[in-house]
Parts: sequence; C-alpha cells; structure tokens
Amino acid sequence: MLRVGTDCSGLDAVHTALQQSGIQFAYEFASDICPVVRRLLAESDNPPARIYSDIREPRDPPTVDLYVAGPPCQSYSRLALQASGLQDARGTVFLSVLDYIRSRRPGVFVLENVANILTRDGGATWAVIWPEICDIPGYVVEYRVLSPHQFGWPQRRKRLFLVGRAAGSPPFEWPEPDDARRAPDLSEVLLSRAEALRLRPSCGRALAPGYARSLKAIELQAQARSYDLRKHRFIVMLGQSPAFDNLGDPDVAPTMTSHTENAYVPHQRRFLCAEETLLLQGFPIDHPASRLPARKMRLLTGNSIHVGLLSLLIGNVLGERRAPARRARPPRSVRRRRPARSARAR
Repeated sequence: MLRVGTDCSGLDAVHTALQQSGIQFAYEFASDICPVVRRLLAESDNPPARIYSDIREPRDPPTVDLYVAGPPCQSYSRLALQASGLQDARGTVFLSVLDYIRSRRPGVFVLENVANILTRDGGATWAVIWPEICDIPGYVVEYRVLSPHQFGWPQRRKRLFLVGRAAGSPPFEWPEPDDARRAPDLSEVLLSRAEALRLRPSCGRALAPGYARSLKAIELQAQARSYDLRKHRFIVMLGQSPAFDNLGDPDVAPTMTSHTENAYVPHQRRFLCAEETLLLQGFPIDHPASRLPARKMRLLTGNSIHVGLLSLLIGNVLGERRAPARRARPPRSVRRRRPARSARAR
C-alpha cells in the first residue's frame, strides 16, 4: 500500500486526490500550523497516523513513498537580496521541507508554489531556491507550470510543480494540455442563484459603489468582445483597482485566492458563495471544510492545491495514469443542505 506524508497540509488536497483516483494509501503523517486544519485532519475518514503542529519543531516522521508539500516561499524575495532572508519564519518552513527529503528519502516528492516565484526579483529568488532543491543527492528533479484550465477544469490557476524521483526511477511524463480534452464548463461548479442564496444569503448583497464601478468597466470589456454578461458564464473579481478590472474568459474562473469575497457571477447577479470555491478547487461540496465560517473556508480553499490537477500529476508520477476526474455536480439533497450553525468550527 502507498505510504503518504504531507506537510503544510491545508485542506488535504492529497487525501482527496488519492481517494478520487481510487488509490489505496496509508496516511503516515501530516502537519499544519493552523489548529482548525489539524482538527479537520483528525476528523477525516482516513486520518493521518501522526499530525504535527509545526514542521519546524523537533519531530520524527517516517519515510514514505509519496511526500507532498506546498511550503510558503515569500521570504525568498528577501533572501535574494540579503542573507537574513532565511531567518523569516516562512523561509525556515521551506528549509524544513528540504530537511525531511534529505533525511527520510521519500520515494517521490511533489512540491507546489505560485508560478511567479520563477520571475520574482528578476529571477533572483528562483536562483536561490532551485540550487537548494537540486543539491538534494540521489534525486532527479523537474519542474513545470500547470493550470487546471489546461486540462478541462474551469479555473485559471498557474502553479509551479516540482517533482523529485529517486535516480534510476522509470521515466516520468508530465501531463500535457490537449485541445481534444473537454473544454472547461462553469456550469459544473456553479450552483443556481436560489441554491447559492440558500447556502449563503450574503451572496445576494447589493454592490458597493466601488464594486459597481468595477463591474461597469468589465461590462464594457464584454461588449467590446461581443459577450453578453446576462447570458455567458463568467466569474470576475470586483473592486481591486481599475488596473485589475479583467473580464477573463467565459467558463474559466480567475484564480481562487484566500480572498475571494469579491468574486462575482454576473449572469446570476450575485457573489460567488464559499461552497463554490470548494468545487472550483476540486473538493466535494460536503467536504468537512463546509462546516467552517465562509471567511475561513475561503482562506483555506484559496491556499490549497487544486485537487483534480494534483490527482492527474500523481497518477503520472506513480505510473497509474487515468483520465482526469471531473467533479460532477453533487446531488440536490447535498447541495441544498446547509451545515448546522452549531456544527461550525469557530
């Protein structure tokens, strides 16, 4: 059975990806600094045997066949400019991830981060990080930028994936975008207006003046491109600044971040509800995170790895290639069930 370990585990996209792929696994360990996340991990249907609160603290995790982590690398912007960058707490998380790989020698490791880490500070940040990874002996490491929309999921989310395999492992082929794949379709993840308002009444709130101006600018873009926002399916981000008012593409959502309360669905005249961010990230709508308050759910979901894309990548790494699973709309009885307020995490 596949032995799995994760760090910076978040909403546990690895767990969901493996389950959706039908891959049996023993969950050896996970870690996250957030106590809400640790509680969700402990209450899952396949909880990790060990749950650590902080990857930087002394611990003794076991060796696994598959190790996945999404360490924050913001501090490396400073590291490229001054040696003290490694003292940033987030930078030491990254070093702890590398320490685990060096000391425990997992069979395969997959690391994920934002794509612009490659170009930040004119490439100086990546010039520090990449040698650190390549210096791990005994591994062949490759990287590529992938986005779910390239493989049929309705979200544009460019992320850097690094895959390390033991030297001498069988050849690994990256998933390749294919024009023959089914096109993204937002109808697979969007609830009806009535369903969304039933789950989160605040989705129907009136537009603040700044949001109204932002939507007007986006409507002008739509007209110029011959789109009708009353009919075509779009999700747009409102109110960021005039420079960021962007129509995007039909049936492809912008990147879900930890702050998606300004994501708007023009053809339904409402804001995106938190449960839909789960679906856009490939999680089921009844994921345990659905018990959380909307703001916390958005924060954790926006920081997660996309489940479908991770499933596709892991399948290729393990030599168990499958057509990428598409998230079918959940049964109406599930979509309409609002978590009891007493059951919500605080």
